[in-house]
This record gives sequence, C-alpha cells and structure tokens, in this order.
Amino acid sequence: MSNLRTLMFHDVVFEDQFDSSGFPGNDSATYKLTQKQFSKYLNLLKNGGMQSPVIIENSIALQKGGWVLSFDDGGVSAFDNVLTCLNQFNWRAHFFVTTDYIGKKGFLDKKQIVILREQGHSIGSHSCSHPNMTKLDRHVLRTEWKKSLQVLSEIINEPINMGAVPGGHYNDRVAQVAEESGVRYLFTSTPFMKVKYVGRCAVIGRYGIKNSTPINLVLKLAQGDAKAWFFQKIIWDTKKIVQSLFGNNYSILIKYVK
Repeated sequence: MSNLRTLMFHDVVFEDQFDSSGFPGNDSATYKLTQKQFSKYLNLLKNGGMQSPVIIENSIALQKGGWVLSFDDGGVSAFDNVLTCLNQFNWRAHFFVTTDYIGKKGFLDKKQIVILREQGHSIGSHSCSHPNMTKLDRHVLRTEWKKSLQVLSEIINEPINMGAVPGGHYNDRVAQVAEESGVRYLFTSTPFMKVKYVGRCAVIGRYGIKNSTPINLVLKLAQGDAKAWFFQKIIWDTKKIVQSLFGNNYSILIKYVK
C-alpha cells in the first residue's frame, strides 16, 4: 500500500472578501485563506525542502506516493489567485469542481476549467450539488457521481475518473457507488496517509487546511510526520463521535465551546 500526504485547500481570497469565491457563509469561510496566508504556506513548504507535489492520474503515480495539493469546491479563486501562486513554483494540483455551480457567481466557468487542465492540473468531481452523500439513496448518489463526471469530461474533452467527497461526509457506501460510477481515485476529508481500496477505487485521505491551521503543522503533514497525522486522525474521529451523539445540536455545541 502506498502512502500519500495530501493537503486539502479551498478558496484563496483577498482580505475581508471571503464570499467572493466558493460557497458563502461563516462555515465555509473557516476553510478560506487570504492570499498572504496561502503564499506563506507555499513558501514554507518550498523552503522546508518539499519538491513538486505529485498528480495522481494513474496507478504508477499512486504507487510512487508523495505529497499532493488539492482544492475543493471549484471557487473562482482557483483561477484568479491559486493558479498564479502555483505557477511561481511550477507546482501542479488537483481541483475538484462542484458541477451545478459552474459559471455561477464566485465559481469557475468552463473556459477557466479548460485552462487549468491545459496547464497540467488535474480536474475531478466534487459532486453535482455538494450534498451530504451519506444521506442519499443509491440512485441519487449514483446520479451525483455519474452526471458530474460526465459534465467535466465534456468540458475538458477527456475521461474523468477522479472525485472528492464533499463536506467530509464519507462512508463505504459513498465509495462503493463512486466506484460503480467510474471513480478510480476518491479523495476524502479524513486525515490518513495509507491508501485504501474499495473495489477498484483507491480511497485517499487528506488533511483540510483552515485559516487557523498552524503553519508548522502544514509542513509536518506534507513531510509525512507520522505523529502529526496520527494526532489529526484522533481529533477527526473524536469529532465524528461527538457529531453522532449530538446530531443537529453539534454546531450549537461547537459555538458554545468556542
């Protein structure tokens, strides 16, 4: 089994313009970085000895392992801001696009997606509508995967077999239906390094970067620090247990604790 150290980002925006790209609201803003923050992360990674991140588009790249940059949602900052920053280092990344929002305010349009692909970046599905996939029946879930893959494939004129689960809502059924729908590389929000398999689908863990994430933690995770990844997995699992216990009251609890 190969190991991948995958970092998950979302939008990169100007100060106090968090609703300019991607999904609006305070919950989404937690995962959005300012350009200054993002540049600081990239410079730390480069100066910390990180070589170019890998693009996982075949089994050979998967077996080699390495570290991976990924960006979720398909916000327009992927083109306006992220692309410029990555080009400074000649780095490539995975971009996962929510297809129902293509061309809408704050999101990538078709031409921008094509340009991202032409410049060597990977394009993958982030579903059609960004639902909680664990709550969908198999038919609706299959539609979310198959339709979004088809839309993106038609845009870039090549097959798409890459996907990322929206919102961190993952279970084996989500992966099984993704595999049935043609996804061969499925990125989750669960922080782990060792690649798992559900049928023919490789399931890849990621750590989600927030604007409050300590800068040194980002470097440790990219370098594959086992203790750092283990600790983040414990935090993730604990959060999931608390969510299952408190249900809809979880968000209220978190606000109270803060």
